[in-house]
Amino acid sequence: MNPNTRQLSVAAAVAAVLATPAAMAQGERIVEEIIVTAQKREQTLQEVPIAVSAFSATQLERAGVADIRDLMALSPSLMLTSSAGEAAGAVARIRGIGTTGDNAGLESSVAVFIDGVYRNRNSVALTDLGQIERIEVLRGPQGTLFGKNASAGLINVITKQPEFETSGYVNLSGGNYGFARAGAGITAPLIEDQLAFRIDGNFMQRDGFIRDLVTGDDYNDRDRVLLRGQLRFEPTDNFSARVIADWADRKETCCAAVTLVEGPTRFLIQGLGGNVVSPPDPYARLGSINPERGFQQDVEEWGLSGELNWDFDNFSVTSITAHRVWRLDRSQDIDYTDADILYRPPGDGYLQRFETFTQELRIAGSTDRIDWMIGGFFADENLRLTDAIRVGSDWELYADGLLGGVLTGNPAVLPLFTGIPLGGNFADGDGGQADNFRQDAESWALFTHNTARLTDRMDVTVGVRYTEEKKKFFSSLISRNNACFAALQNAPNLVGVLPVASLQQGLGLICLPFFNPLVDGVYRGQRTDKEWTGTINLAYALTDNMNGYLSFGRGYKAGGYNLDRAGLANPIPGLLGLAPPTQPTTSDLEFGAETVDAFEAGLKSQLFDNLINLNLAAFYSEFNDFQLNTFTGINFIVSNVDKATTKGIEADFMAFVSDELTLMGGVTYSDARYGGSITSPPGSPVPLAGQRLTNAPLWSTNLAATMERPLTGNLNGLLHVDMRYTSSVNSGSDLLPQKEQGGFTVWNARVGVSTPDNRWQFELWGRNLFDKEYQQVAFNAPLQGSVATGTQTFNSFLAEPRTWGGTLRINF
Repeated sequence: MNPNTRQLSVAAAVAAVLATPAAMAQGERIVEEIIVTAQKREQTLQEVPIAVSAFSATQLERAGVADIRDLMALSPSLMLTSSAGEAAGAVARIRGIGTTGDNAGLESSVAVFIDGVYRNRNSVALTDLGQIERIEVLRGPQGTLFGKNASAGLINVITKQPEFETSGYVNLSGGNYGFARAGAGITAPLIEDQLAFRIDGNFMQRDGFIRDLVTGDDYNDRDRVLLRGQLRFEPTDNFSARVIADWADRKETCCAAVTLVEGPTRFLIQGLGGNVVSPPDPYARLGSINPERGFQQDVEEWGLSGELNWDFDNFSVTSITAHRVWRLDRSQDIDYTDADILYRPPGDGYLQRFETFTQELRIAGSTDRIDWMIGGFFADENLRLTDAIRVGSDWELYADGLLGGVLTGNPAVLPLFTGIPLGGNFADGDGGQADNFRQDAESWALFTHNTARLTDRMDVTVGVRYTEEKKKFFSSLISRNNACFAALQNAPNLVGVLPVASLQQGLGLICLPFFNPLVDGVYRGQRTDKEWTGTINLAYALTDNMNGYLSFGRGYKAGGYNLDRAGLANPIPGLLGLAPPTQPTTSDLEFGAETVDAFEAGLKSQLFDNLINLNLAAFYSEFNDFQLNTFTGINFIVSNVDKATTKGIEADFMAFVSDELTLMGGVTYSDARYGGSITSPPGSPVPLAGQRLTNAPLWSTNLAATMERPLTGNLNGLLHVDMRYTSSVNSGSDLLPQKEQGGFTVWNARVGVSTPDNRWQFELWGRNLFDKEYQQVAFNAPLQGSVATGTQTFNSFLAEPRTWGGTLRINF
């Protein structure tokens, strides 16, 4: 039995023994009733007829949840990974389905809402959350009520609102890797029982987990600030308003990668004076970064939202208005070595900006037999992106060395292609100068969601949503690559001298997709999506404490444009007469909308006099025109794949074993695969048909145990332990076998003391207690070998190592 299986078996056995009815009979408590708004109405977690997990403020605090990524410790169906940067490369998956990569043109499969406001991409939502009231994880398509880009599910975050009684808190934390966090907040009335305010602030720093092989500097650190201010206004019994303003900033040296598998290009890098970790030892956490380039990410965001609620005799009206701005400035050593080969410069290397205005209006009411809701939604999103990939001072010699592999035995091959002496083909700073992309999206939707009580035990819910979205696309591409023009002019002289394959490979390297001057120019496009989505749900109360449901849902994720010049058709083969003539057009960058049809059956129960909540679900979802983003080591391929499916079962529970011991956990079996007869995208090294999706484990399991008991008359004790088991996954977007990650288990724990009234608490905590080593995403090292010839170098972004520390909380 492997260690992961043994740890999982032990945890399951302990839970089973403790959770027997006999053990529970000693307690007098019942499972806490959690109110959720998964259907934009207040309902108890057990009565809402969809697959949803909800976590209260206390549960989140016990598990140390500070941002959305930490939710993985509590929700087995949810998985979050980061690639080239937490600020722009975060991906959330539910039941194995998510959007791969950091291309801003691709929208999320898992939507994130914070206080009713949609966040454009998963990365936009990956920030410190501040003080949280609860978090809901909705599984399966949620498009009827929440709109596009919730085709796999949704994360709904509700922060704590102002109170009409004065209170406040101060939280201080410290730990290894230089970790420091400080948070403080206060809420108080301004007008008794009518107007209250709340202010929360968080500051966090932590050193990096990757150390530079030469300089000893650390990378992948964190430096984050969050400020949030709120007003709550309730002048009458039938009107309330909540206004939220927030600002956050992240400045981080992120994200360095480690070498997973090395190829022969390491000899070229060493020949240029570079250093490599050889043989590769990824979990030594050593990287090789060019000191002239490095990594830097600066993310700033701010937003303002207002929620207005009117209650009338037979109906209520809700309006949510929001304006948000999110900006990323990133510089990057793209080749992940300390040779100066490829980089994005600071200042204008990679700039990304979202500005979004949203407005939702809902009217809801109830009669004796029907709960009804109608609503409308409008969004105006402006996306701006500037990207510039440039060549460094070592590029010409490195490229010449690669061409020497094309023509073995020719030590200076680049001049053969260009006719320019070695040393005069490329200058530091050549390559992409300014690729500017602009995408303006305007969407509106009308929806209705209604529940009819057919009998005292049977309800039927029908929801429909119509969405129309128009996207306008513009790009201006500028590069500087005189060597490419020279090589194309000289190419006819090489026909018949060089093998065709060598000629194509040589020109392909000199005129790389991300600075191919033949695709420079201006591109414009426009597309419109018109989609009907909806749900039908039949719920039946089998007993007073057990509800079952059957549901069908249809969701969609909007189409758009690949914001990457490498997606344009390459005209060079046509110019050489090696292929039919072709010209790059905007249609090369366009991809279609993705739709999903989902079927689900579930059972929700309260057992042993409400000591246990046990929920079960079986699901099958079929995605059509599934959006795929694959990195080849040279460029990203964005395409629609005919079909993908996810099917499986889920179970989750919460149990009060006694007055002192609470257990919660869950298990998910999710088989997420490409269709068995699909055609793989051009350039895909592995046939995708029938393969499991990227980072889609078959099994994932969570278990948490919390014990709280008096130690003395003035002191209470806390012990919390949680674990997550994830079965094996392929962490690469192209599913190459070198990117396999075996199954792993991560354990977290905290122990603490507090006063009975929680005036103060002190806790010691540890995350990834057994220092489990695993990778989040593996990828082909840019321009370092070839998969086809077995010479590819592979890099990886690693998960966090063991961390530990202490936290002091003071409440007043």
